[in-house]
Amino acid sequence: SVPFHVIKDFDQADFTNGKVNLIDMDLIDLDKLTPGKPDAMTGAAMLAYTRKAVDLFLKGKVGGAVGGPH
Repeated sequence: SVPFHVIKDFDQADFTNGKVNLIDMDLIDLDKLTPGKPDAMTGAAMLAYTRKAVDLFLKGKVGGAVGGPH
């Protein structure tokens, strides 16, 4: 099992071997989330996550990103 390091901003990332940094952008209202049923909230969040990943890549802060499930 790989531990997640949940952060609010990239500057909080910990690149210690064996950790996965996860940026919580706080875009999903869990009370309104229905797993397996995409809606406007989850679609907007997916686009925001993708934009964030591309932005971090273009700034040279990351070499790649993983997203899912889609």
